[in-house]
Amino acid sequence: MSAETNDLSVENDVNGLFNPASKNLEFYEGFDQKPVANFLSSILNFDSVIPSSKINDQSSKPTNKLGTVLGVFFPCVQNIFGVIIFIRASWIVGIAGAYQASLILLLCFSCTLLTAISTSAIATNGIVPAGGPYFMISRALGPEFGGAVGILFYLGNTVAGSMYIVGAVEIFLKYMFPQFTLIGDIENQSDAFQNFRIYGSLLLIIIGTCVFIGIKFVSKLAPVSLIAVILSILCIYIGVIKSAFFPPNLPICVFNETRLIRYESYVIDEQSFCHNQKNCMNTHRNESFICPLWKAYCGPYYDAINGHERRALDKDQKEYIVEDFVTKKFGHLCRFFEMQDSVKIKQGIPGMSSSDPILTNYKASYLDENEVFPGEKGLPEVEILNKELTSFLILIGIYFPSVTGIMAGSNRSGDLKDPSKSIPQGTIAAVLITSFIYLSNVFTFAACVDGLLLRDKFGDSIDKKLLVAVLAWPNKWVIMVGAFFSTFGAGLQSLTGAPRLLQAIASDEIIPFLKPLSQSHHGEPLRASIVTLFFCWCGILLGNVDYLTPLITMFFLICYGFVNMACALQTLLKTPNWRPRYKYYHWSLSVLGLFLCLIMMFIVKWFYALIAIFIAIIIYKYIEFKGCVTRAEKEWGDGIQGFSMSAARFALQKLEESPPHVKNWRPQILLLVKCILQKPESLHEEYENLDYDIKVENSNSFAFASQLRAGKGLFVTASVIQGDYLKNSQLAKACKNKIEELMDEFKIKGFSDCLVARNIEDGICHLIQNEGLGGLRPNTILINWPENWKKDLAKKKNCNIYTDRLDICAFMQMLRFCHVNHSAVIITKGVEEWPCDSKHQIQHGTIDLWWIIHDGGLLLLTALLLKNHKIWQKCKLRVFTIATEIENCIQIKDHLIKYMYHLRIDAEVDVIEMKDAEISAYTYEKTVKLQEREELIKKLNLNNSGADSEPQLFLEMIRRNSTFNKVKSLNMIHETRKTSIFYSETLRKMHSAIELNKKILDKSKDASLVLMNIPAPPKDQETGDYSYFSYINAVTDGLNRTLLIRGSGSEVITIFS
Repeated sequence: MSAETNDLSVENDVNGLFNPASKNLEFYEGFDQKPVANFLSSILNFDSVIPSSKINDQSSKPTNKLGTVLGVFFPCVQNIFGVIIFIRASWIVGIAGAYQASLILLLCFSCTLLTAISTSAIATNGIVPAGGPYFMISRALGPEFGGAVGILFYLGNTVAGSMYIVGAVEIFLKYMFPQFTLIGDIENQSDAFQNFRIYGSLLLIIIGTCVFIGIKFVSKLAPVSLIAVILSILCIYIGVIKSAFFPPNLPICVFNETRLIRYESYVIDEQSFCHNQKNCMNTHRNESFICPLWKAYCGPYYDAINGHERRALDKDQKEYIVEDFVTKKFGHLCRFFEMQDSVKIKQGIPGMSSSDPILTNYKASYLDENEVFPGEKGLPEVEILNKELTSFLILIGIYFPSVTGIMAGSNRSGDLKDPSKSIPQGTIAAVLITSFIYLSNVFTFAACVDGLLLRDKFGDSIDKKLLVAVLAWPNKWVIMVGAFFSTFGAGLQSLTGAPRLLQAIASDEIIPFLKPLSQSHHGEPLRASIVTLFFCWCGILLGNVDYLTPLITMFFLICYGFVNMACALQTLLKTPNWRPRYKYYHWSLSVLGLFLCLIMMFIVKWFYALIAIFIAIIIYKYIEFKGCVTRAEKEWGDGIQGFSMSAARFALQKLEESPPHVKNWRPQILLLVKCILQKPESLHEEYENLDYDIKVENSNSFAFASQLRAGKGLFVTASVIQGDYLKNSQLAKACKNKIEELMDEFKIKGFSDCLVARNIEDGICHLIQNEGLGGLRPNTILINWPENWKKDLAKKKNCNIYTDRLDICAFMQMLRFCHVNHSAVIITKGVEEWPCDSKHQIQHGTIDLWWIIHDGGLLLLTALLLKNHKIWQKCKLRVFTIATEIENCIQIKDHLIKYMYHLRIDAEVDVIEMKDAEISAYTYEKTVKLQEREELIKKLNLNNSGADSEPQLFLEMIRRNSTFNKVKSLNMIHETRKTSIFYSETLRKMHSAIELNKKILDKSKDASLVLMNIPAPPKDQETGDYSYFSYINAVTDGLNRTLLIRGSGSEVITIFS
């Protein structure tokens, strides 16, 4: 049997084992899900590495994963032991003192330890693929937060690589091989930066080559450099212990016990002149000269005195001022200088056997710029000066980057055998061990080194020597090599993890232009590495390490803060999926870590903190609106969604406890639209395979709905499909998707729904009754006027016969449902001509309100909401109200003007006088609404004086006191029989409608928009529908755009706050 046949038989056996239709699983043959065995196999064989391109996948071989020590512990330790411990730690101890330096360390390590605990909890709550902290934050807080923080954390790692490389170059040129300086003097700041840029670029090429070789090579190289670092740290401890018995010979020159002298200022031709004498002898050259220190301190003073005596006869005020300044400054120093034992040689490292260092180094000595001691300025030519302002907060910003390597292991989570096990163990172990070493260094430096020497930042008092190198045993080169490899290894780890983080972000496709960086070459993120090295090179061009530390601090603190926030949020929400294996965490620790990160951001550099937050907001908004995939496709079940669900549930429960006050009423809109299938002949096919071509009739209604956004209420767009849900479920989904596309096109924030029902009337009734949740339900129904209502009536003799159109019967039933449900109705007539383009269709005419009856404030409120939109904001508002012959038109107008004034509405008002018979369709409504109005005032809890002061009430009181000669309602028309009496009443009704239409056209023919009330729907469905439609059509005849509004009576727009 051939190999091919063998493979085929094995495949058939496997398929038979896992086939749902096999004889052992025949009962489940209707299920299309995977069997349990197949499901478990796919889960347990999950590969967390970022997938590479198809070409590379074919040739790639399974790579050996890393364990806890090589994959997490060593990278974290190597990243934490960076340049700061060798070139800045002793200086920080000298400035802050032992106690405050320990406090700085405790704050920094508390921040990192709390973050490590939160990281451990998140990492043990399931599989952590590639991406490390980005994956944790994005899956816990959503792609927007994850992408924003991930980019900042990536930049932080990249800039940290720049800092480590510049630090390595500084050690190489300043302390190891100063003779290799290419440009100028290494002590000159500008020349030093030029050399840092050149050598930093060369070192970046070497590190970049290691990164390109691959993660396995880096993992093998890392222990070598880490061993060098550990050996150098051990040599420091040995040197400290040795200093207690055999202190190293490290003389320093001190003036007045507070001023440290520069080495080159008192050493000439390897001969020391650290004394207060005036005349010195150079034994090498056998010549005498003025001693350098006496010349520096006393020379200007005596020169000024002698110059003053020579110019005693020719006095000049300006020269007196100069001489006075010199006399005060140098005369003071010279008097101290000439005192016995004011200048002396002392040991810079007395050793632990001496009690002087620990007694003087426990307190802080924060210095201002150019100070040698707090409050004392120095001479830059001879003394060691502080070159920048120092404070407790500034030192936190400088020191914090030395503890920011805790994510080095999680950055390479895709290369770990078991990230959920390795990340907690390796990260927390690295934090605890490095914390102990750092804290012990603080006390060892303070116990054996003189405070003046500790404050010598660059070793200028000891001939540019590195302090820790002199302190260590047996030779300074052990420390030099260890310090260099420490910074080299930390930079290597940063530039190895950063590309993988960038690749993980690019693979999620949340930032479109990063998508090309998601590809791999033999399992390595080649493109992401090239981009990372370029950004790192840009950081090297800055040259100065201290310029980089505030940026790194902000980027890392933001990332750490959001990791803590993610852990706290998941813990507090108690989501069913939150079950971390790491149990030593608590939400209070995560919250403390979050606040500690935020506080440290602003106390270190508040300006940089604001910049970092601003950058994060920009990235967040970019991902939110410009992501190449939709939010639904990138829904990861994050904690923000869970928080939103909890907040929504709480808010809905609060709304459900008591009905909202009438003053808090706002339009919660339900827009009813009709979806039309363009290819009805394909309905006999399988629905799952249909490519539906859906069209929404009168899509301009979405434009009108979007212009009501100022209401800030609920918005739901829904449609009804007639049929069987089992057969039309896919069609309903396609219709829903089409509605969502139109909502996005018109920038409407809301919800969509598509209901399948046996008939349209039942579907609409269900939507009106049940749409929404709890106290958040639609109270205003928005629908288009059926323009083809005459054709519908001609086609159908009985409304019980259903067609696939949203016709007159369904429309009238909808009005009756709204009336029973106490829902308001807004009907758009002439929606085809509705303006949609906010740039080219801005209206400049008038918006006319025909206030025939008061059925709530919806009529006026709708006009105000439209006026807030840029299309309608230049239109002028006009309000017309109808009065009968027996009503006082002048008084109604006066009170209407006063009412508009109290409502802060700029509108022209006019009262149109008509005969009672001409508005007979509304007169019944007027009588009923007066009683509803009185009930509404009681709900508002207004006292008698408050109610009487509202002009709107005055308007109603006038109409209530009037008597109507003849009340004719639509109910009277409905109760007529199909006789000549009905037709005569209909003709008279149409005549009154025409008269009302004439009045409207006379005032509003050229209006941009007309809003008017409509009467209640008739109860008689058989004969009243035609009369109702005919009347409304006659009243609105000749108007371009009309909004027909039917309020429920609970809509209130009031003058009271």
